[in-house]
Amino acid sequence: MKKVFLFFLVLPVFHFLSAQPANPAANPSANPLGNGALTHVGHFIFRAPEGWKTNQQGNLFTMIAPDAAPDELLSFLLLDPATDTGFQSVADATLSQLAVALNGEVIPQVSVGHPLYFEMYSGRCLKGWDYSWGNGRIRIKVMKGNDPYPSWIEFTVGLFLARLNGRIERVCYLSKDYKCGVLQTTTSFKWTYERVIDDFFFNLRFDDWTDANVRPGRFNNAGVTGVWSGVAFFEGAYRAVTFILYDNGQACYNTTWPRPGLANLNTIVAAGNDPPHWGTWTFQGGSGVMKISYQTIPFSIQGEKMTASMNNSTREFKRMPILDEVRLNGSWSMYGGAISISFTADGHFEDAGVFRELQHRPTTCNDVVPEKGRGTYEIHNHSIFLHYSDGFATQMAIAELGLQKGVCSPDQLVMGWDNNSLTKK
Repeated sequence: MKKVFLFFLVLPVFHFLSAQPANPAANPSANPLGNGALTHVGHFIFRAPEGWKTNQQGNLFTMIAPDAAPDELLSFLLLDPATDTGFQSVADATLSQLAVALNGEVIPQVSVGHPLYFEMYSGRCLKGWDYSWGNGRIRIKVMKGNDPYPSWIEFTVGLFLARLNGRIERVCYLSKDYKCGVLQTTTSFKWTYERVIDDFFFNLRFDDWTDANVRPGRFNNAGVTGVWSGVAFFEGAYRAVTFILYDNGQACYNTTWPRPGLANLNTIVAAGNDPPHWGTWTFQGGSGVMKISYQTIPFSIQGEKMTASMNNSTREFKRMPILDEVRLNGSWSMYGGAISISFTADGHFEDAGVFRELQHRPTTCNDVVPEKGRGTYEIHNHSIFLHYSDGFATQMAIAELGLQKGVCSPDQLVMGWDNNSLTKK
């Protein structure tokens, strides 16, 4: 990297070391990448996330997350492309370059061979280019005063690599690690930023690449499309699972839901971030085939029933209705009443700890959802939209199991991406 690149690469670290006071946490946007003008840097075409501070010098473009606490930092960097086309070698070299630029060192992985880069996912994006998505870690030695022993500032580095037209395009984020009680976490785990990270990479375009003619999927329960629910042998045990078949030919097979539910879900992005549970389907003359990750699943449909052949057995699934006219009425609790939530038929809620618990964050430092609150709610397409009286707003998954159009008050209310069951009070 050129010297001018190195200077602007360390700007985020200077920003962190200055420890400027944090602003109150911003609401997550329904569109975290904003609706601003497209930015063109190198071959990249993208929209900067709403509210993020941007800086460009030459071919290097940096974006710093807003509303970071004094011990937090999250910065995106769009780097110049690599001519090497091997993901592991490019990733290792990139981590080494970043470490040198920050006057630090890369922390090798604990896996066999101790590589610098740990690849979480790789494959072919539905836009047509191959990608690798993973992380590494960098630490910077800090000497304080007369203390003879060093302390360390550590960063998690997320790396996204896209291979196209004989080169590898490189995007990364630099996420400050910090202590939360006795646990260590990192800024990128903060819920406010998680959606931006999930959405940014697979929304990238390139000026010399024409994306495959694929649009995000939708379903309207016509023909094959819809959410099909049943029980199957999944990851070592019989579990409640769903097949979600979209009108663009995508399929999702899992026991859980995307965190925000299915409303307004960009299925191309969702598949890129979770390839083991996504695939494709084809269907003709009453029967079809799903190809999900490592398995091929023949299936047939008669009316509202799907029959799928999997794991040397035949399983039946029923299509879930589309419920966009649901109101809840009553109070439900978890953990023997330790936390609870109340809904009214006129569209109001009062929460005492349930919504935060349903996020299942690794530490309380990553929480943004209020511990308690009240406001109004709506339910659409397996998502519940929450509008708090103080202006905070979010959405999360709701399975809609046991619900029906109109006012509902089931004995068990299933909510959250992990299908947590709440008991009627």
